[in-house]
Amino acid sequence: MTSELPPLPGWLALRGLRCLGRHGAYPGEQEQERPFLVDVALRCDLRAAVATDQLTATLDFAALAAAVRAVVAGPSRTLLERLAFEVAQALLQHFPEVAVVRVRVAKPEPPGLDAREEAVELELGRAAGS
Repeated sequence: MTSELPPLPGWLALRGLRCLGRHGAYPGEQEQERPFLVDVALRCDLRAAVATDQLTATLDFAALAAAVRAVVAGPSRTLLERLAFEVAQALLQHFPEVAVVRVRVAKPEPPGLDAREEAVELELGRAAGS
């Protein structure tokens, strides 16, 4: 049945993934582990998943979560922009079936802002021909 369906581009998303990391620009932020919330949305062809209704025909969300957590737990970064970029880059590298990835990284209760969260969102796609 998969071959009977035309390509079916769509988005798969994981919201509010809790990750621990040591990122920030203020004194002491990189010395203490703190939570970050990460949202990811991945554009890919959903044809096989729709046709077969099998877990093996879609992205492995456990592997997706592990890839995100590995980046956030990695080397400290000053800016959320850099961290979001590295998450997006890792997802494109680990999941070749993904054409575009959107990443939002939020730092709950950022110091000095009196805000619920500070966040950065970016979208990264594959270069033509890759």
